[in-house]
Amino acid sequence: NSDAFLLEKKLFNIKQAYSSGLISYLKRELSNPGIILFGSYAKGEDREESDIDLYIETPSKKTLNLEKFERILSRKIEVFRFKAISDIKNKHLANNILNGITLSGFARVFE
Repeated sequence: NSDAFLLEKKLFNIKQAYSSGLISYLKRELSNPGIILFGSYAKGEDREESDIDLYIETPSKKTLNLEKFERILSRKIEVFRFKAISDIKNKHLANNILNGITLSGFARVFE
């Protein structure tokens, strides 16, 4: 059943993101930001060449070094960092993020 396979793939991908240390690194470096996994990796529809899309809600401008995690996960990590979802001008991007999987904290949609 393809629904069962997609669920297993999603759970596997989420587990990989956590076990790589990526999520704890982001929480530590950015003082517990909201973190949402979205895109093909979150849907379990990723392929070998797919990247990992992460929305990070934080006022922090701190530079992140994700190379270690890209090596561990064998994927490019694409970070979309904003202070709030409402700051995103691209409605398609905002919708994709809001339909993603919250890995830590939450996203502020309304003040």
